Amino acid sequence: MTALASYSTGTVSVASGGTTVTGVGAIWSDANARPGDILQIGNFQSVITDKTDTTHLVIPPWGGGAQVGVAYKIWQVSPQRFAGAEAMATVNKLVAALDAREIPIVVGDDETEPDPSLGEESQTAIQPATGKVWVMTGGVWVFLGIYKAFRPRGAYDNAATYYYGDVQTTSGSSYIYINETPSAGHGAPNATYWELLAAKGDPGSTGATGAGYGGTSATSRTIGTGSQAFATQAGLAYQNGARVRATSNSDTTKWMEGVATYSGTALTIAVDNINGSGTFADWNFNIAGQVGTAVGALLAANNLADVADIAAAFRNLGGFDLSTVVNLTAASTLTASAFGKLHFITGTAAFATTLPTPVGNAGKLIGFIVGAVASASKLFTLTTPAGAIGRSGSSIVMWANESVLLRSNGSDWEVLQSKQIPFVGSLSTTTDGAISATFTACQLTTPSGDRTGLNLAYDATNKTFKAPRTSSYQFNGYAYQTQTGGTSTNQMQLVVSGGALGGVYSWTGSVNAGTIYGSALFSVNAGQNVLMLGRGDGSSPKFAASLVPAYLDYAEMCPSW
Repeated sequence: MTALASYSTGTVSVASGGTTVTGVGAIWSDANARPGDILQIGNFQSVITDKTDTTHLVIPPWGGGAQVGVAYKIWQVSPQRFAGAEAMATVNKLVAALDAREIPIVVGDDETEPDPSLGEESQTAIQPATGKVWVMTGGVWVFLGIYKAFRPRGAYDNAATYYYGDVQTTSGSSYIYINETPSAGHGAPNATYWELLAAKGDPGSTGATGAGYGGTSATSRTIGTGSQAFATQAGLAYQNGARVRATSNSDTTKWMEGVATYSGTALTIAVDNINGSGTFADWNFNIAGQVGTAVGALLAANNLADVADIAAAFRNLGGFDLSTVVNLTAASTLTASAFGKLHFITGTAAFATTLPTPVGNAGKLIGFIVGAVASASKLFTLTTPAGAIGRSGSSIVMWANESVLLRSNGSDWEVLQSKQIPFVGSLSTTTDGAISATFTACQLTTPSGDRTGLNLAYDATNKTFKAPRTSSYQFNGYAYQTQTGGTSTNQMQLVVSGGALGGVYSWTGSVNAGTIYGSALFSVNAGQNVLMLGRGDGSSPKFAASLVPAYLDYAEMCPSW
């Protein structure tokens, strides 16, 4: 036989006489706990009457004393778990409904009345297609009538089949289908099938013609501002205060307009706007729109000179405004108000500026220029909160006298134009430092040839070249090296941050000493240190610092924007 299934994960708590059981660590899903299951704590059991959520059960008043955080077991014996229980509940409901005669007999479309063998006393039968209703009385189906709501069908269609209660329109009148038998091809007003529901009304009488605008005048007037009086027709629709334009019939480009007063046959215009010049006696009148004022209106003759802020309007139209410059001297996050503006970066401390997002701002422009060495003696970074800047990734590094113009393409910042000044310089030494028996690092202690004069590519702590920004750099190394105990050639190598950067550069001279040199182009990430190493197969390779200094020349070849 199969053992009873149970569930006992977590602990439970219940008050003495309490009706709510709280679980900790338990997950009382429908699979784990149902009404009708048995809850057992120690030697006491109780029926689960309900489950409010996955950690609370409802039981009759608990008689096993207060329990706090104790073990438990749910015996899964609820009738709801047995196959067919829910189906039987549904069947019981249907049987009850039949006993109460709540379910009507359905009559098929091809039948004329209910089957006489079906139904019980007082039970109803319906035919959905026609809306007919019967009731069982004395063992016989008795027809009660047709109960069907109106069904609008639009304009009459001679090919369509109509049923009792259908409503259609013919020649502007509405008709309802009244025949018990559905049919097609019987148009209204056939009284066998249709009854008038709403008749089309008769046309009303034509109203009197109202006053209109327009009008003409043969009064001779010279185009000009001020009060202009005209003799015209009576009965026009103009009201005092209306704005009226008087236009020459012979030359419609000649007109004058303003606020008018009208009485009888006299129309007087306080002219404040004109076009053209001359004297005319063939005027046509029409209603005119109010001319805008200096605030909120643009006049074609002013060529946009009447906007409140010309520079802002230019930027809003997608232009790049050079009339004003925004100074940047510290870290900042720019907003949409920065679009179309030139930003001037200065400072003696490095800082980063966050651009507005390019996303959703396609066509917007923004520009930056860094001051001269005297006012901008550090490296400055532009970062984007979304997308990329040019081909450099999410940021670019700038230094003195560099500039860039950026345009959003809707997802990234494109570099439209830039001025980039490569980092060029030389580092030399008169000392070295042993790294191992095989490698000796050149201690580059003297920067020179740096066009910035700021040594932005020199790491004084590690005495190495330090890349100011991610880019490609050309390196030329030269030194005189001595070595003891070696049996093969000495070499020189460039490494970045302790790992081989690439390439080994040989020397010319004797086995134990000689001049070593090399030249190569490398891509270096911003902030990485580049070391010049002497390499030999003996012990203690050493640069002959007391004889010939070592040099490492560098030149940025391809800035990454």
